Amino acid sequence: MAKRSGLEAGYDERQVSVLGRAYRYAYLTLLFSLFFYIGSEAIFGRWCDAGAGVGICICISVAVLVVTCIWNDAYNRLNERPWRIILQNIILGILNLVLAILAMRNGEMVEHGILTFRVCCLALSVISGVIPATYLLRWIMQRKEQKEE
Repeated sequence: MAKRSGLEAGYDERQVSVLGRAYRYAYLTLLFSLFFYIGSEAIFGRWCDAGAGVGICICISVAVLVVTCIWNDAYNRLNERPWRIILQNIILGILNLVLAILAMRNGEMVEHGILTFRVCCLALSVISGVIPATYLLRWIMQRKEQKEE
């Protein structure tokens, strides 16, 4: 029996295949979102600083990775329950949302009409909400499939 690498430990072959496909989708999403960010800067002028633009692109890419993995049952290892991950993301989402609200109240999110890096807290809170929502939607779909059988 071949030894598995650290990434593959605890995942079956199907999950490893889905992980590879999800990484590919995330990479392509990152490339295209960076392309669109650069294009938007060329067309509309500077609307956000570089850190905010790249941070938003990375957040979009991570969201694609996570949603693809959760939807195809490859986000958790075999026999691992998702409740800890869901709870962690809810807590992180709330904390990032609080930081984003504080940044908005202090006028740090938009300076001189340009989004600053502080907008990444808002983007991270959205991703932290997408993860539990995806788990919930997947759970609802699985229950519906089980009732139909």
